[in-house]
Amino acid sequence: MRRIYTSILLISMVFIGQILAGTGTSGAQFLELSAGGRPSALGGAYTAFAQGIEGIYINPAGMTSLQFREAAFTHYELYADMTYENIALGIPLGNQAIGISVQGFLSGDIQETTIDRPQGTDRTFSANDFAFNVSYARVMTDKFSAGATFKLLVMNLADVRATGVAFDVGAIYNVGVRNIRIGFAINNFGPDLRYQGEPLEFETRKSENPDQSTDVNANYVSEFFQLPLTFRVGLAYDPVNTEQHRVTVLADGLNPNDQDENLVFGIEYGYKNAFFLRGGYAGLLNNGFEDGGINQRMYSFGAGAIIGVSGSTNLKFDYSFEAHKYLNNISSFNVGFTF
Repeated sequence: MRRIYTSILLISMVFIGQILAGTGTSGAQFLELSAGGRPSALGGAYTAFAQGIEGIYINPAGMTSLQFREAAFTHYELYADMTYENIALGIPLGNQAIGISVQGFLSGDIQETTIDRPQGTDRTFSANDFAFNVSYARVMTDKFSAGATFKLLVMNLADVRATGVAFDVGAIYNVGVRNIRIGFAINNFGPDLRYQGEPLEFETRKSENPDQSTDVNANYVSEFFQLPLTFRVGLAYDPVNTEQHRVTVLADGLNPNDQDENLVFGIEYGYKNAFFLRGGYAGLLNNGFEDGGINQRMYSFGAGAIIGVSGSTNLKFDYSFEAHKYLNNISSFNVGFTF
């Protein structure tokens, strides 16, 4: 066990060093959107509170709480007629769990314009980004769980594409006092990516360049871009935890590589583990919370319900609302079931 803790600590130090090296720009921004109805309503404060199938998106260690197979679908209404879709399936295997999920950021049809035809060419294109994920989690001790996610990334912009891989790792430790949990996660660790495709290919002709002996095939080379690497540390605490009522208070500290440090707060009230009210707020630490954190997200709230059907079969419904400072507000709807 000491080896496990030591390995996680060393890995964390390497990743944190890369994150703290400086704040810059990154691509694949859809990976920074909240995923899953419950985390969204909590403002993304889910590192230590990650549970069940929705743990896949922030801290895969949370999948160890799965008791039954679980599937979930979340639909987000974004700005400019764009949508964000999440589909996930989790399967418990004793003290282990595996999960598969897909995240899709979909633009819909975009009107093509050119310098010669600024009003439109009557043609359309799309910009759709996907992450295909496989997750694994394991209970290490009665207080400590760890997990990891492998991501295959495919980002399309009209006829050019960027593909690559990324990884998430995370862990949750139960202190053993009043159900206090501490969690950490590192999201989107992977190599830089760039776009490639036929529109970037061209030919330099001998007839137009006297210094050439033959026609030459060539390519425009796009710039490499970073993935939105983020280190998270979270705390979850239940000041109230009875058979009928539970209140969980959450706090997450986030250090992304493309913006200043964030502090996110969340709270969830549960009645008989069947009906839930949630709220959250994300802010930037460098200006006293005047700007919202994680891409100007500001406050959020939502509600959920678990309806027993029979045996291990339950239906789950969640709604979340996120207020954004500059872009349109976001609503999400989540439907899930255990079986």
